[in-house]
Amino acid sequence: MVVLAVAFLGWLSYKIEPVRERWEATYYEGDTTGRDVIFSAAQEMFLEKLLTGWGPTNHVFELGWRLGLSRARITTTYISGYVHGRHGGLGRAT
Repeated sequence: MVVLAVAFLGWLSYKIEPVRERWEATYYEGDTTGRDVIFSAAQEMFLEKLLTGWGPTNHVFELGWRLGLSRARITTTYISGYVHGRHGGLGRAT
C-alpha cells in the first residue's frame, strides 16, 4: 500500500510542470540549487553543538554567516529540527 502511495505521488508530481523541471534538472544536470552546500553547513553545525543545539533563532544567523549571507533558513524541517533543536540536537532525537 505504501509503495503504491509513493508511486502515485511520484507520478502526480511529474505531471506538474515546474516540479518535473526541478526533478529533471537535479537528475540530469546535478543542479541542486545549492542545497548540498546548505546541508553540509547544517551538518557541521549539528556536529558542533550536538547536545545543546543552536537555538530557534541563532541557527538562522549562524547558517547565514557560514553561507556568506545575513541569514539563511534550512528548508528541510527534519534537518532544521536537529540543528536548532529545542532541547538540543540529541534531545530532539529522543
